[in-house]
Amino acid sequence: MGRRREKCDSGCVGIIALDLFGPFDHHAATREIDGLASSIETFGQDMTALGDDLDSGTSASADEAKVQADAAQVQSAAQTVQGDPAPACVPGLRADLNGAASAYSTSAVDATNGINQLSSGNLPVADRDVQSAATAIRQGNGKASAASTDINKFNTSQR
Repeated sequence: MGRRREKCDSGCVGIIALDLFGPFDHHAATREIDGLASSIETFGQDMTALGDDLDSGTSASADEAKVQADAAQVQSAAQTVQGDPAPACVPGLRADLNGAASAYSTSAVDATNGINQLSSGNLPVADRDVQSAATAIRQGNGKASAASTDINKFNTSQR
């Protein structure tokens, strides 16, 4: 009761379960954004810890392992988003969510490359890779924010 199935632009019946009295936060896109956000938050915290340890001269081997595990989790979350496209009937959501996933996936690859370079003693390349990862995270954050805005605009238009 209070739910209806929405037709997407592609003509297929979408998976958006709209609550006629509220937002469509039940859709997988919201869960996917949350999954990406959680993965990227942990990833960012562990990258910061790694940087702090490297700056202070403390052993960073435990942080390196955490960052590599986090990077794998980020890539998995990004693949989930890319493998389950957001509905086309929510303007901008598909592109923004895929953009976030792509940027976060790039950040994971860059960080993993940085860890590998760090382990090889190639500090300038490791630093460049980690900086690239940080840039990709910021780009992903911008796209994730845009995806949230897309959902909010859609919810508002359905009231």
